[in-house]
Amino acid sequence: MTGDVEARKVALFLGAGFSKAGHLPLTNELLDGQLWIVSRRQQQRVIEVLGSWDAWRAEYGDDVGQFLHAAYRGNVETSAPGTLPGAPLPWPWVAQYLAARLSEHTGGARGGNSPRYFEGLANPSRLGVHQSLFRGLSETGCTLVGVVTSNYDLLAERVLRPRAVRGWPTGGFHYAGLPQPQVAVGTARPWRERDGSRPKTIELTGDVPLAKLHGSLNWERHGSAHDACSTVTIWQDLRASFRLDATPAIVAPVPEDLPEPWLQPIWDAAASLLRSADEWVVIGYSLPVYDQAIRSLLSAAAHGQSIVVRDPRADSLLAAYRELLPDSTVVAGAAL
Repeated sequence: MTGDVEARKVALFLGAGFSKAGHLPLTNELLDGQLWIVSRRQQQRVIEVLGSWDAWRAEYGDDVGQFLHAAYRGNVETSAPGTLPGAPLPWPWVAQYLAARLSEHTGGARGGNSPRYFEGLANPSRLGVHQSLFRGLSETGCTLVGVVTSNYDLLAERVLRPRAVRGWPTGGFHYAGLPQPQVAVGTARPWRERDGSRPKTIELTGDVPLAKLHGSLNWERHGSAHDACSTVTIWQDLRASFRLDATPAIVAPVPEDLPEPWLQPIWDAAASLLRSADEWVVIGYSLPVYDQAIRSLLSAAAHGQSIVVRDPRADSLLAAYRELLPDSTVVAGAAL
């Protein structure tokens, strides 16, 4: 390869297809399948979420993304018996369902005996398909300027690693748009430090910014979703999403052009790193019509970058990307 190509700055955009390669469900599969239930109260909430989904899709159709957005906006009626007509399905119940659904995959290391801990920052990814993606970028000499994702799960974190690791090419990650220093709290680590201690925190010291546009299942939000001053606690695993008294820091895809105020710094950081790149590699993101905020983000950040769409349906998606980003060169790449 030529020197110019090898020096190109690359940004990754990870959609549901990246998680699908890690054996997680696509959006239209999120409300299918069995769950590992950890409490009677969680079981009741799951029953009510699925009952509300059945009633909603009987009227509006099988679009899970649309259902999640309606639930997030309080526009899905709960199926709980004894509630007033029109009472909304609580979004935290839906978020906790999603946490359970997205924790039960077979593609990574598990920690503990509960899905609360299956996905953890301290559990490095063993997925060859994800490892080869980042090793391939390093081997071509490209500079990875950052990663943007619409996913809630921790697969990106587990392959990027919280800190630089000898022999691993990315140099670790930190969350773009969240205040630094960033410390993930939780249980004592499985390794010992030089002084023999087992710390209960992990500091995210990596140099690759990871922008999670819709939040993350290991974040706990404090404050109103509409308050720009809301704060986020970073956990090492998914315990905050399973706690019935916590507010999971995830949002549904929104049709509006602007994100929730508490997420705005993350979106600003994502726009900055996308603008700084010469090339975007988009993995498994199909530009759904309801995701207007992300469409606006991509359009505003584009200034003629090359775009490689890596998706099993890439050929059918090229027209949509070219229409949205007319000044960019859009080509199909190999799927994961």
